[in-house]
Amino acid sequence: MFSTDIDLTSFGPWYGNPNANLGDFIKSIKALNEFEMGVICTSHSFPIRNNINKTIKDYLNIIYMRDDRILSLLKKEMSLNELEAKNIIYKKEQKTHLNFAWFEQNMIKKHLDRLIDLGKVEESEKRYKALC
Repeated sequence: MFSTDIDLTSFGPWYGNPNANLGDFIKSIKALNEFEMGVICTSHSFPIRNNINKTIKDYLNIIYMRDDRILSLLKKEMSLNELEAKNIIYKKEQKTHLNFAWFEQNMIKKHLDRLIDLGKVEESEKRYKALC
């Protein structure tokens, strides 16, 4: 299987492009587990031949762990800038390059939109709060 940008790296899924759709990405990752594969090749790493289904599940779980981290932080109302400063996606030292902070905000915003759609977060005047 050639999975292109579903790179299965330990960093996890990357959806920082403004046109990326987190829901569609989740569906695509889940769809990989519907195939029996002896090897999976990505655009970004070496071929994987062992524990493919577990690797895919672990990769997908990174999205859910990011959701959980955001929900935990949103027990207290926060802005997108405040969330970005919590280094949910990138480590602080990685964000010394301007684009990484911008990508982090894009990715967090995609999580917020998804969590709002799931009824887990509410937005008020560009501030966010968990509902659970």
